[in-house]
Amino acid sequence: MKASVIIPTYNGGNILVEVVNSLIVQQFSKKWEIVLIDSESTDASLSKISTLISKNSIKLKVISIDRSNFRHGTTRNQAISQCSGEFIALLTQDSIPTDKYWLQQLINGFDRDEVAGVFGEHKAHKYHPKIIARDLNHHFHLMSQTKYRTSREWFASKHDLQKQQLLHFFSNNNSAIRKSVWKNFRFPPVNFGEDQTWARFILEAGYSIKYQSGAKVYHSHKFGMLDTYKRAKTEKTFFRKYFGYKIYGKEKKKFFKFCNQIYSDTSYSISRKEFPICYIISKALGSLLAYG
Repeated sequence: MKASVIIPTYNGGNILVEVVNSLIVQQFSKKWEIVLIDSESTDASLSKISTLISKNSIKLKVISIDRSNFRHGTTRNQAISQCSGEFIALLTQDSIPTDKYWLQQLINGFDRDEVAGVFGEHKAHKYHPKIIARDLNHHFHLMSQTKYRTSREWFASKHDLQKQQLLHFFSNNNSAIRKSVWKNFRFPPVNFGEDQTWARFILEAGYSIKYQSGAKVYHSHKFGMLDTYKRAKTEKTFFRKYFGYKIYGKEKKKFFKFCNQIYSDTSYSISRKEFPICYIISKALGSLLAYG
């Protein structure tokens, strides 16, 4: 089998059904399968998905685990160990492929033997404010500046933190890995950032990571202040522990940065005839509190 698409699930609801609907229409020339690893869902999403898949020729496998046992890295490893695909594509239950060529584009990224992982672009959900779309577009524009992330570049970037952040970025919201490489380099048992930690291991082992801009998914979050704060604190701890640096480097003028961010985001939103003031303040204040 050429590919397996893995999705960890828990009460995915209608958006998970939408993800699977987007998978059903994929134009992929080889045999492939969908593998759901579910943490005791109690909603009707799995039943709906089974009905959808039964009307198609795509193979579906559902792996059930205890909710208490879910871990980002180990749970994905468990699913991959039961997959048949040469390549393992990874989505989350709220990442919706934007077109019917997503899977083909992702697998096309493995165009060199040394490419161990491929990741694609995230687009903002259409119901989210335009400022979220702006931020994602900017982020992935930076990603597009370096198509192949190589081991040589990684070791040459040891004193360039911004370059390091670019090189080890990898997202299991929209990615694929080579299973033969995974057998020797599994996702680490971490509570957050298993994808970026894995990418670092891969680069240090001499493999490459590729950014494949044609493989796009709709995936974005509209966090409130508390969620922004929790996320920022988690990222701060993660990057310190596993990469040895602060996400904002040596930035000292945090309050000035906070005010400037609110002004900039508000100006942008008004120019787009939107005014998501609660989101703008939550975004800036949550980050300020976490990194202050």
